[in-house]
Amino acid sequence: MQDWRAALEEYYSRYLDSALVLAIVNDSDDSNTAREILEALSIESQCDSHEEHWDNLRRDEQELLNLKTLDEEINKIDEEDFTWELKDSSLELDPDVYNFLRSMFSDLSAARVQLVQAKCQNDLVRSSDELLNHRAIQESEQIETAADALITSNIGHRSRQRKKKTKKATNSRKPLSKFQSNTEEVNEDPILKPSLSVWENNRLLIEKLTSILNIPSSQINHEFYKNSSAWPITIRNLIHRHQPLSNITNNELMKYQEEATQLAKDTGLSLKICTDVLICSNDYKNALWILCLIKETQHNEMGNIKLSSQTAKSNSSTQTKTCLNDQSSKLVEDDEALSAEDCNRLAEEYLELRNMQYSNSAKEYRRSKSNHLFGGSAMYHAQLGREYHEKALKYRSLAMRSLAHSGTSHSLDLHGATVREAKTIVRERVAAWWAKEADTSPNSIRPFVIVTGRGNHSIGLEARLLPAIVRLLQQDHWRFDAEHGQITVYGINRHSKLNSNA
Repeated sequence: MQDWRAALEEYYSRYLDSALVLAIVNDSDDSNTAREILEALSIESQCDSHEEHWDNLRRDEQELLNLKTLDEEINKIDEEDFTWELKDSSLELDPDVYNFLRSMFSDLSAARVQLVQAKCQNDLVRSSDELLNHRAIQESEQIETAADALITSNIGHRSRQRKKKTKKATNSRKPLSKFQSNTEEVNEDPILKPSLSVWENNRLLIEKLTSILNIPSSQINHEFYKNSSAWPITIRNLIHRHQPLSNITNNELMKYQEEATQLAKDTGLSLKICTDVLICSNDYKNALWILCLIKETQHNEMGNIKLSSQTAKSNSSTQTKTCLNDQSSKLVEDDEALSAEDCNRLAEEYLELRNMQYSNSAKEYRRSKSNHLFGGSAMYHAQLGREYHEKALKYRSLAMRSLAHSGTSHSLDLHGATVREAKTIVRERVAAWWAKEADTSPNSIRPFVIVTGRGNHSIGLEARLLPAIVRLLQQDHWRFDAEHGQITVYGINRHSKLNSNA
């Protein structure tokens, strides 16, 4: 029952989404019903693609016409020349760059533009960034000044009453360590803001971790919800798979020991997790922020969680997914040394992994309707499914290549090949065989034997390879005999070739 489903999936996946084809094939009881549905959908998708193509062409032509019209209007406008302001300037400035900056930032003074351009050594991009920052600072200062004016005008009489002096607690004169001073800065801005919802807090934390660790937010989303929304375990797993940890040398590791020791002493976390966080963040303050997040969420959400090498086991479904992913990572690296059977087996395993990831993506997408954070997890699973699909195609291609080089110079076994693959292989092998035998006498030619099988593994137990190869050899004007799942090629059928030319 699986053979016709696999054949339909392989054929219609070229025109439709593979997940949709898989769902229709699995829901159908017989091949005819599934084929009718898929054929109708494929025809409809092809018609839609053609209409969409023509719509895109019309839209592109209209946009091009609009751009041409806009360019003509812009070219008619005379640009103002500011280069006369450089006559009395002692700075060596590029007139073209200055003219562009002056026209773009007309609200700024000429002296300010000249100083910024000289500071940036006539670099247009750097100068533009500097002037944009200056404009933003000016606007923020104006907003703060207006706000202060409103607040000052509303101050009451009681605010000017004399306050009693209170003695401040005398602090010890012991100098603050680097960690203590940075801890105060982190504590001023709480990691989990009580005024925000849980969803907003998690979104802000994911954005912060993305900027620090340079990890895609979809991957952090997936890891966070895979570990039951526990930040300590999530951060540990992300740090464990982070790229810099695998490239660190012993000399570089020694540089982080002093700061990591201080972090471990003051946070109470293990030296290993402090060192790993410091290496991955590559900044003391960022590492401190991540460790404070671990400490705070460990206390508030998870209790006394210890970040050790042995974490709590996930549920049985998570274990199954992990085992399959580990199995895919341990697949044979030497692709060229694999046989056709091994390549087909690996292709089937990758297809199973692809289907599992597409199923997980669909589940996460349905969950994202109630919680938007699951949208990133759905995208992550869909990306994994596409990667597994590409690997399955790769090993399928390797299987065809291995099959093409199998057998002897005068024989070929096509078991395990599809009709399309078999046609390509037969043409190559028969041409190579005839290149060697063409110069010999007709009585000395050694025939070429092609084994196609009797169709015992085909849908409906009907042979597919044999009729397809027979039609191919007839079209290419070969002389052959076909019987009992085997084709024997003797040479070129010259009479058939002459008749076709006539």
